[in-house]
Amino acid sequence: MTFLCGRTGEDGAATDELADTLGDLPLALEQAAAYLEETGTSVRDYLRLLGEGELLGLGELTDHPDTVASTWALSLARAQTEAPAAKDLLALCAFLAADDIPRTLPVEHAQLLPEPLKEAATDRLAYNRVVGALGRYSLLTASQDSLAVHRLVQAWVRATLDQHTQRHWAAVAVQLVWAAFPPDTYDPATFPACARLLPHALAATNHASRLAADPEATAGLLTRLGAYLWRRAEPRQARQLFERALAILETRLGPDHPDVARSLNNIGNSLRGNGELPAARTYYERALPILKARLGPDHPDTARVLNNLGAVLGALGDLDAAREAHQRTQAILEAQLGPDHPDTVSNLDNLGLVLRRLGQLDAARDAHQRALAIREAQLGPDHPHRAHALSSLGSVAYQRGDLRVARTYYEQALDVYKARLGADHPDTASTLANLANVLRDLGYLPAARAALERAQAIFEARLDPNHPDLVQTQASLQIVLDDLRDPDPPTGRTPAAGALPLYEARVGSGNPLATTILSNPARIPPALGQSAQLPANDHRPTAVPYHKPTNA
Repeated sequence: MTFLCGRTGEDGAATDELADTLGDLPLALEQAAAYLEETGTSVRDYLRLLGEGELLGLGELTDHPDTVASTWALSLARAQTEAPAAKDLLALCAFLAADDIPRTLPVEHAQLLPEPLKEAATDRLAYNRVVGALGRYSLLTASQDSLAVHRLVQAWVRATLDQHTQRHWAAVAVQLVWAAFPPDTYDPATFPACARLLPHALAATNHASRLAADPEATAGLLTRLGAYLWRRAEPRQARQLFERALAILETRLGPDHPDVARSLNNIGNSLRGNGELPAARTYYERALPILKARLGPDHPDTARVLNNLGAVLGALGDLDAAREAHQRTQAILEAQLGPDHPDTVSNLDNLGLVLRRLGQLDAARDAHQRALAIREAQLGPDHPHRAHALSSLGSVAYQRGDLRVARTYYEQALDVYKARLGADHPDTASTLANLANVLRDLGYLPAARAALERAQAIFEARLDPNHPDLVQTQASLQIVLDDLRDPDPPTGRTPAAGALPLYEARVGSGNPLATTILSNPARIPPALGQSAQLPANDHRPTAVPYHKPTNA
């Protein structure tokens, strides 16, 4: 009663009756007060309108469904009188996330909207009138750059729509977010925009999937979301979205369509990012024959999957097969796309990684230096791709025993990763672990321990407990602790002797790399390019995602 009296200036039995009718529910009280303020209606007249209005329930969403729905219905009818597109804007917002809806989202892609919202969105003044009308009646909250709608209001709006109309607005929401979501999700410059749109994309695709609304746009947006999350080192979440896209594409296009193969490739990338290498290999090997049959063995898309398969083969220890895959990929991409194309350069970097593992250090260095020069020219000094090449060159220098050169490369890469991907990104952690191995061999054991503990904390927070990168880092840390003769290592450290089973669980039993990296506690002679048991953590090979529109 105090709230209503303060907002309306009325006192007495009428406000008591209204508060009681609204069940003292704050959201309903706010809706009613906004209506009374804007229209000058008396409390008694508002009570009469509530009594005459159609009571639209919300099921189990609230203890006062009819009352709350009636306040919204009255408010929306009034707002629509002032701005005819008000109902459509509220319907669109009901299929997005509730908070921080970019205010300009409908304006920037007005061509995708139905009338009368399309007409309003093409005129900033008209659009502002629509937003203002809904805001005045507390159906949404507007700021300079965002809109927000209460979740119960969203649910009520959806409940008032028949299934056909729900499907229509779910499709509009998916198309709108897909048009706004940056296509180059690999570029860190797009991350802020992607992060803001992510909850709206998830909400829109969830509604669209439930209603079978515009499957093509839904699959395209799911794929783009997955690519963004994969790049942000969220492979498990990315895989869920890629799998949803795959299910849609297989149903609509059949099991042998190139877009299905691209989706299989994306799932393979997410599995590899999560350290599930044999499973990733299976998906790549499913995708490859589809692309060979439908697009040809020399198509760039076929080569991209072959590059990703080669990276997994290398990680699984089949180095000869990996080298063959990357050399074949390089020939195709150089012929089809040119030697300086980003995909060609990614494969070149991966080829260099395999050559290093094979001990062909001069060839590996040449490949990484070529990749670094192209990336610096194309992307500038602070792109993560450049950091990848720097880290790769650091690993070559480390294997040669050039510890100070390796340290310089790793420190340069670390600066880029921290600035562009963040201090808690797994690529940052990998470079920290690499740098720690160099510091260990240079005799800076406390610094090496600090770097490895930081890397381990990142991996523990972002990766599965038996991810190869985490297991290898734990083993490296145990060596440093042994060197420091720490009598009481922190709880939970995995010694190198116990790391091999965990590592092999992900990379395959008998993997020669696993055995070399983890099983032998003896020091590797300096003549082999290392002075300690563990080589630097192999930097993740570059994976090539597909996040194009479905029919591109």
